[in-house]
Amino acid sequence: MPITLTKKTDAIIVTWKEYDASPIKDSGIEVNDKGVEHYLIISGQKFKSVVTEDSLYNNGSRLGEKIQSEYFNINPSLTISAVEELQWDKSIQSSQTQLSNLANEAREEYRKGKTQEKDW
Repeated sequence: MPITLTKKTDAIIVTWKEYDASPIKDSGIEVNDKGVEHYLIISGQKFKSVVTEDSLYNNGSRLGEKIQSEYFNINPSLTISAVEELQWDKSIQSSQTQLSNLANEAREEYRKGKTQEKDW
């Protein structure tokens, strides 16, 4: 998924696009960690989301919890809803654990002679 990060004096803009062979495409723009635009393209027809919440809450953790919710009106009888809840402390800890596990696995494979230094 291509992601573009642009830093301006008063804003950080993140643009992302998920376009593959699927008939459903997805793209969005966030400014200072707030969703500004989010689109679904289904079989060539574009639908813009309606954001119902984009908030950061103090949940007692160091970095808080982010909740984003939105929906897409596809037609009068079909609405697609999405809710994202992100607890930053847990996400960062999980990422650090995964990276540590990958590094340990790579070292072990190198120690056993399964890889060469140039492979990693």
